[in-house]
Amino acid sequence: MISDGCSYAVMEVSSHSLILKRVYGLNFSSAIFTNITSDHLDFHGNLEEYFKAKKILFDSLSEKSVIIYNADDIKRQQNCQDSKAKSYSYGTTPGADFQIKNIAYNLSGTSFIIRHSNNDYPISTSLIGGFNAYNACAAFATTILNGIIPELAITGIRNN
Repeated sequence: MISDGCSYAVMEVSSHSLILKRVYGLNFSSAIFTNITSDHLDFHGNLEEYFKAKKILFDSLSEKSVIIYNADDIKRQQNCQDSKAKSYSYGTTPGADFQIKNIAYNLSGTSFIIRHSNNDYPISTSLIGGFNAYNACAAFATTILNGIIPELAITGIRNN
């Protein structure tokens, strides 16, 4: 990727890969905390172990890194509290740094507004469902916090 001129790489980092040290030694500029659910309990045994696995990523971030966390998830505080990285929130919670408003979806896709720094950004995606508004908002926040202009982020989400 580097020899081809790639400037950014986005990857999902699973709780399995963190426990198995598959991403050990990688320095992430950003990390997104979406939520904690009952997924992967077959591997971790219980929610506490699953939570500890997810937390490995956020605890490993440097002070130059950024965390984008779901303000609507009850585990958000515990997951990010020990990190050196700067944290930004997203979600429907009033006061979130990237607040999701007016989610609407049908068989054609999902639309919503992201309120950030006193600006409203209309977003649309062909992906259907409220959870896709959350995922798109996290992607939007990550791109903005990494210096991408909002219009490019909006176009990327629309053209997914």
